[in-house]
Parts: sequence; structure tokens; C-alpha cells
Amino acid sequence: MFMGFEGLLIYFPFIKAPEKNVKWAHLGLFLSTLKYSTLTIVTLMYFSQGLLRHTYWPTLVMIKVIEFSLIARVEFIFICIWLIIIIPMLCLSVWSCTRIIKRVTNLKPTLSLLLILIAIFIATLPFNDRVKIDWLGKNVAEIGFYFIYAYIPLLFILYLIRSKISQQKSKTIRPE
Repeated sequence: MFMGFEGLLIYFPFIKAPEKNVKWAHLGLFLSTLKYSTLTIVTLMYFSQGLLRHTYWPTLVMIKVIEFSLIARVEFIFICIWLIIIIPMLCLSVWSCTRIIKRVTNLKPTLSLLLILIAIFIATLPFNDRVKIDWLGKNVAEIGFYFIYAYIPLLFILYLIRSKISQQKSKTIRPE
């Protein structure tokens, strides 16, 4: 989800009057950058380099330090709050998938949404411990790298070739 700009390729056409909404986009980008920068700086200040290398989910470990007399496990509340941050990004990704399926096939969005949610549920079942989740994160990062820096430019080049061929065919069909 944090790979880059590929989501914009799907939902940019739905943004009405982009010149008016640019300040809100910059504000959202600034707040997201501030949130992750603050979290990174606090994590780097809390953990030593060696400890950070061997700690799974350091943010959750930092939250365990906080104690309240009324709440025994603060990390459960933190996880619920973190879900509020994660769910909108998941919703955008699922909506983008349904949108792509609608454009590519004749499948209705409600049916494709159901199929995508079932596929996501089935795909998450094997990842039940930290080692598997870490393995997934590394592989997704590598696949995302190739997707952004190889697949999308390749699609653009193929689009340019296709448009040139269609222009040449239209010129040969209609002599001027």
C-alpha cells in the first residue's frame, strides 16, 4: 500500500477540479509524512540499532511501556486505533481492484467485490505467525518494486506503440 503512485492511476479520473483539491492533497500528504516521520524518529530514539534489528513490530513494543491504572493492556486500544488508519487504505485498494475488473471484464462490481473479499480472506489464512508475515512483507516489497519500476513503464511503452500503430492504420485507410 505504501509503494507509490499506482493508486492514482485508478482514482485520479474521479477527482473533480484537481486544481481546487491540490491543497487538500498536499495537506493529506503532509500529515501522512509527519505521522510516519514522527513514528520513525520516536522508534529510532527508543531502540538501539541492534535491538531494532531483532524486534518484530517495534511500535507495538513501545506502546506496551505505557501504563494506565484503568486499562491493563494499552496495546489492544492502540491496535484498534491503528486499524482506523489501515482500513481506508485497504478500502481504496479493494475499490481499485473492483474498478479494474469492471473495466477489463463485464463482471458487475458487486460480484467482483465479493470475489475479491473472499480471495483476500483465503489469502490471509496461511499467515498466522510473525515469520510468515515478515516473509510476506519482504516479497511484497520486492514485487512492488518491479511493478512500479518495470511493469508500469512497460505498459506505457506498449500504449505508445499501440497508439502509433493505430494512427498509421487510420492514415493508410483514409488517404489525404
